Amino acid sequence: MSLEHSDRYDDIINLPHHQSRKHPHMTMHNRAAQFMPFAALKGFEATIDETARRTKVRVTLGPDEQLELNEKLIAVLGQLASQPWVTITHFEPDGRKDGGDYLVTEGIIHHFDQTAKVLIMDDDSRIALTNIVDIQY
Repeated sequence: MSLEHSDRYDDIINLPHHQSRKHPHMTMHNRAAQFMPFAALKGFEATIDETARRTKVRVTLGPDEQLELNEKLIAVLGQLASQPWVTITHFEPDGRKDGGDYLVTEGIIHHFDQTAKVLIMDDDSRIALTNIVDIQY
C-alpha cells in the first residue's frame, strides 16, 4: 500500500461507531451465531446416533430354566406378606427398535397383578412376568 492511499479514510477513521435508534444492539453471542455452520440436515446426527445405539437380543429360556424360574416365582409370591427383598433380572424391550436391555431391579414386591401378570414393586415400577429371566430372594 502506498502512502498516497493511506490517508484516504482519515476523515472517518475516528468517528464513533453508529448505534441504531430503532434496533437494539446485537450481543456478541448473536453476532457470532450468524457465522455458525448451517445444519442442512436437521436431526440427521440424532438419527445416526439412534441407529448406532446397540440393543440386546431377548434370550429364550429353556424348559428347565423356565421350570426353575416358575418355582422361584411361586416361592416368592407365597411370601409376599413377609415382604421379602428380591433381586429380579428382567428384559426391558426398547421402544424404538428391535431388542432391548437386561435390567436388574432390587426391592420389595408390593403387589402381584394376576390379571396383567405383572409384579408391582414398592417404587411402583412394574415388571411383566414374561420379561423375568431370574429372581433371587
